[in-house]
Amino acid sequence: MNLHEEFRLASAVCSDDPDFLESILADKSVNVRERNNNGDNRMHICVDSEVVHPKMLPILQQDGRIDINEKNDHGISPFMKSIYAMYLSRDRGEQTMSLLREGFDLLLKDPKLDLTATNRDGHDALAIAKTLGNDYAVNAITEELQYRIDNPPEATKKGLWGFFKDLMP
Repeated sequence: MNLHEEFRLASAVCSDDPDFLESILADKSVNVRERNNNGDNRMHICVDSEVVHPKMLPILQQDGRIDINEKNDHGISPFMKSIYAMYLSRDRGEQTMSLLREGFDLLLKDPKLDLTATNRDGHDALAIAKTLGNDYAVNAITEELQYRIDNPPEATKKGLWGFFKDLMP
């Protein structure tokens, strides 16, 4: 990918124009897995405390070429970064916090999100939220964990053999 393509993709992610991002993603020659100097992928950038663009997350999630659990050079996933961003932006006003919560919620509800993943220090998202005193995140993560326990994927409910048996003619 050349510098121009990199700039187009970064600009699209940081814009408030979903159509622009979709048009860039439609060009399959664009490397959406490219990272910035901190190792952040494009999902990390959507939930950054300096540049908040949560409405771009569903487009990236739907595209599916970026792993929601991919960690940056600091061992932090986009979801963990969203928790840190809320902490760092706690004094920046309700509009910024609202956007950061929106990004956090979009990532949290993604079924591919691994809530047990840890950063380099061995802390998962819930531990990070508790350490930072983020009650909003603690409550939301706890509720999502309970929901996933109460509503396991189909293969878990039936057991592995039952799941494969259903697939047989």
